[in-house]
Amino acid sequence: MTRNMKTTLASLFLFGSLSAGAFASTMTTINGKSVQLSDYVGNGKWTIVEAWHSKCAICMKTMPEMVKAQKTFSDATLVGISLDENIAKTKQVVKRFDIDFPTLLIDIVDFDAYLNKVAKKRLSGVPTYLVFSPEGDLKALQTGGISLAELRNYIRTIKAKHIATLKQTLAEQIIVNQGEVELVNPEKK
Repeated sequence: MTRNMKTTLASLFLFGSLSAGAFASTMTTINGKSVQLSDYVGNGKWTIVEAWHSKCAICMKTMPEMVKAQKTFSDATLVGISLDENIAKTKQVVKRFDIDFPTLLIDIVDFDAYLNKVAKKRLSGVPTYLVFSPEGDLKALQTGGISLAELRNYIRTIKAKHIATLKQTLAEQIIVNQGEVELVNPEKK
């Protein structure tokens, strides 16, 4: 892991189990349909959300990597959030970069309120990344540029910690039950 990657990952704000639906901020698709961010998370895959603005140079520089990642990131779904407040500008960016993942629109004030509610953080710039677990829990928030490789490594680290926790829990159960473990299928109860 590079020093830059360690620094970037160390700067990710980590969260326990805050849900995307904790605040039902309404957004719209580029076709004008009202949706909520919670409609896109918690579907059994990691969800990486990038909030961007068309006047953000970093956002536009990293957009091709995000588009490429959608095709190669098998265990995650990407969602873009345009803070442009102008659907025509958002559509221009979607067309320019051939964005094939969902792109939602919300105004900056409402997105700031969303972040404040779900993460107790204010919008401090773009791009802003949110990482949701497969269960829909907000696990991290990062403002500023971050590469997809760093996001992949972050998710890999979180998954490894989760597996280690499950193994530890199972080991503790074996000790408590003096070596006997009963696996229960909840559907058969």
